[in-house]
Amino acid sequence: QDSTKIIAIGSSVLVMHLYAGFVIAIHNALFVQYGNTISLSAYAIVGYLMSLYYMLAEGIGGGIQPLLSYFHGRGQRHKIRQLTYLAIYVTIGLGIGFYLLLNSSPNLYILWFNGDSEVVTKSTLGLRLHLIGMFIDGFIALACVYFMALQKAKIAMFISLANIIIQLPFLYIVPQYWGELGIWIALPLSNIVMLALVAPLLWRDLKRGLTAQLSASGACQ
Repeated sequence: QDSTKIIAIGSSVLVMHLYAGFVIAIHNALFVQYGNTISLSAYAIVGYLMSLYYMLAEGIGGGIQPLLSYFHGRGQRHKIRQLTYLAIYVTIGLGIGFYLLLNSSPNLYILWFNGDSEVVTKSTLGLRLHLIGMFIDGFIALACVYFMALQKAKIAMFISLANIIIQLPFLYIVPQYWGELGIWIALPLSNIVMLALVAPLLWRDLKRGLTAQLSASGACQ
């Protein structure tokens, strides 16, 4: 039973890590269909730059996971709430700051990879459109880690799977109307939907847990 529980909890992280490879594969296929090799080069550059932030977000999630599990085991819901909010503020702040930094001087970062004028132009567009919801990706990863740390494997798995599944209709439909531009904006659009799903789940769980702890404390007194 314990091994089954461990596998169930860890599976959500497996899916979360598979998510990156899945997204890259689908986007590459779409850029081949609607664009050209320049489009692929631009997406590779944007993806590399985005991965810098995503690894930071994953690092924050990995850092708070053992602490969340420890506080959960001790029933210290107020500390879980404080730590989660701190991680959210830092993750979102880094995402917004990184987006603004990249778009303040996009040529500076794009030229690390490629100096072709067409690649620079398309990469600049990608940085502005594709990464505008980057901070939401960090928030989603953090929420998945939160539920996993609190042994709520079903919710963590739901978030990981939904993050993949919700993108599919956007990646299929939006490029049909806006072509290559639609590929760039499909991820931010799906991120908005994910935010609308995940934020209430996380908020209700944080609120419910703290309310339960306060009620228990009151009963003890």
